[in-house]
Order: sequence, then structure tokens, then C-alpha cells
Amino acid sequence: MIKKIDKKINDDILEVTVYTKVKDFAVHPTKILEEQYLKRILRKEYNILETIDRPSHLVGNSIRNNIKQIGTWTFRLEVEKQEVKTPVKEQPKKESPPKQEKTKEPEKAPTANASRPRGRRRPSAAKKTSTSSSVRDKMKNITNK
Repeated sequence: MIKKIDKKINDDILEVTVYTKVKDFAVHPTKILEEQYLKRILRKEYNILETIDRPSHLVGNSIRNNIKQIGTWTFRLEVEKQEVKTPVKEQPKKESPPKQEKTKEPEKAPTANASRPRGRRRPSAAKKTSTSSSVRDKMKNITNK
């Protein structure tokens, strides 16, 4: 649904402009871009404290019912305090014993079974079923007795 997001930062203010795509067919559902959804996306990169401004119209993927495809939100960001870093003395690293490389086992040549398809094998012997000729033979035997 979101086509493009433009972000501009001025001090502790983040201005976000969102562009959405129009749905291709009328049968596709109309989706409205909600502020909470946008905040979830932006939280990955910024610490948002509050919303300063939002668009006066709905922003979504439709051109009906006063829904626009472009919207601008303004957020207040949390100011990050820059800490003074003190140099830390590096401790000498302990040498670890060298790792032994694992040797690979030689590959086996393909066997005759490799050409067979996997899965359950079907029995080669056919099941005994009564056929019309054998039933006739039995009837003749019964009537001849």
C-alpha cells in the first residue's frame, strides 16, 4: 500500500510525507493508513514522543470518499543525549589453541538403489480376483454335478 516515505529531520522534529498507491480494481479492499501503523514503521529508526500534526484528510489507496494518496505527519523526537566516552584500556586477549579442521568422509559411489524412485513400493504379484470367466466355470461345475 505504501509507495514511498519521505523523512525530514529538523532538531527534534520529524516530518514524514507518505505516498500510497491507488488500488488497481474496485473489488480490492480500501485500506486507510493509520497513524499507529506509521508509528510502528518509524519506531525502528526513531524514538517518537508525540504527534504534533497529522493530515486533515484520510490517506489510503482509494480516490473516493475524500481519501487522498499523500499525507504529511509531524512528530516530536526524543533528544538523544551524547555521552562523553572515556577511553577504556584494552585487556590482552588470551590465545586460544588452534582449531582442528574436520575431515570430510569420501563420498560413496551411487548404488543401483539410487535410480529407484523413493516411496512405497507396490507389490509385483497381482491380487487374485474373481473374473466373469471363472464364475461361469464354477456355475457349470455346480450344474453338472
